[in-house]
Amino acid sequence: MNFIALPLGLLILYLIDKKITKKEKINYSKRLRIISGILCALILVFIFVIQEYRKEHYNFWLGVLPSFLAAIGFPFILILFQKDIKTFFINKFLSWTVLTFIVLTIYEYILWLDGRNFDGFDILFTFFGAIISGFSINKLVPDPINDGNSKSEKY
Repeated sequence: MNFIALPLGLLILYLIDKKITKKEKINYSKRLRIISGILCALILVFIFVIQEYRKEHYNFWLGVLPSFLAAIGFPFILILFQKDIKTFFINKFLSWTVLTFIVLTIYEYILWLDGRNFDGFDILFTFFGAIISGFSINKLVPDPINDGNSKSEKY
């Protein structure tokens, strides 16, 4: 994965996030921040190790694993850099999944336009990773309707 892809993808996700969110906010728990930080660090280390290893030994799983891990890691990286979670107009699961999937799919098509190999399996495993990430975030994030600690802010 290109080193430009991660910051570019995060920037796109952040800008889309700002445009489609409501003003209702939920504070993060320390547990969620710690889990996100550990998960992001492990994913980044694992992706770098995979990139070096697959230069010499290539197989199918090593080819799709970086896309799968990036789809899992992007939403958790966003959690680390935001003060609070904004609930989306559809719901948390769908928004995180769709945004992550769109950005990584666009990246795969950009590779193809640049003359590099296009791999449909990367898109498929990006989708699987985004779904796993969405389910994980949906379980870790408190529900604003049932949580008495949520704050509603008017802007």
